[in-house]
Amino acid sequence: MKLYILNMKTDIARKEFILDQLNILKIKNYEFVEAVNGKEHISDNNCDRDKFKSQYCRDILPGEWGCATSHIQIYDKIIESNEISMILEDDVIFDAEIINIIKSTKPIPFDFDVIFLNKHHTSDIFPNYGGTNEYLEYENFRFERLHTDRIKIVLMPYWTTASYIITPTAAKKVKQINTPKIHRLADSWYDFGLEKMFKSEKEFFKQNQKTFASTVR
Repeated sequence: MKLYILNMKTDIARKEFILDQLNILKIKNYEFVEAVNGKEHISDNNCDRDKFKSQYCRDILPGEWGCATSHIQIYDKIIESNEISMILEDDVIFDAEIINIIKSTKPIPFDFDVIFLNKHHTSDIFPNYGGTNEYLEYENFRFERLHTDRIKIVLMPYWTTASYIITPTAAKKVKQINTPKIHRLADSWYDFGLEKMFKSEKEFFKQNQKTFASTVR
């Protein structure tokens, strides 16, 4: 499985941090994709601020626009390759067992749109946050189906873009809805018509927030 890793051109330390981990795990099939700087490139030509505000009741941050635009750049590559791929942001810490997923030659045996590989930030308080208790297996790991009940979605949305696997079909759905002008957050997954979402029972990635503060501004 190919890895796409988002990295700002100026964030050299983050890139080196990821490269060190890739080398240790002997992962070769990856590509760094230059993230878009929202402060420099957001405009009325590429962002529908009014539509965003009507959805979230606030103004969009340049970094949020940059995040959504950056992920769509990767979706273009996934759509073109027509291959299920893994997307990572450049502040994640790898668990060594992820290599079993990345290097597996077996197709994932269940139908899905997105599989999240890091825990939601509220998982320490609510261990089953967003889950349905329905588990499917791949390479001896369990993946829990996320709820699609609209009330639960409002109460427990599973928002993250740090590490996930996505299909070309799902990538195309997100791009179709959130372009040509960005008007939704990159991780507003339920707004993109994705109904087959899963989270890994094992936390394959953690965000290194102690070393790298968020660049979303």
